[in-house]
Amino acid sequence: MIGGQLLCLKKYCNSCLTKIYDLNVEEIKGKDDWLCPYCQGVCFCVRCVRHDKLNKYTNMYLVFGGNIDDLKRNEFSHIYYSNI
Repeated sequence: MIGGQLLCLKKYCNSCLTKIYDLNVEEIKGKDDWLCPYCQGVCFCVRCVRHDKLNKYTNMYLVFGGNIDDLKRNEFSHIYYSNI
C-alpha cells in the first residue's frame, strides 16, 4: 500500500511474513506506505522464482536466435503463460 492505495493483489500469510521475510506483522498492519515482498522485488515464493527462471531462459533462447512464436506454441509454455 502507498497512501492507502492497494498496488498489487499478492497475499502473504502472517507466518510467511514473520518466518521467511522476518517482518513484524503487527507493525506493518498500521503502515500506509508498506510494500509487499513482491513489490519490493524480494519475493522468492515458488511462483516468482519459476517466473524469473522462465524469463531468464526465454531471454537466452532469444539471444541465441530462437523465435518467440515457436516458443509460445510449445505445450509447456502454453500452460505456463496461461497461469500468469
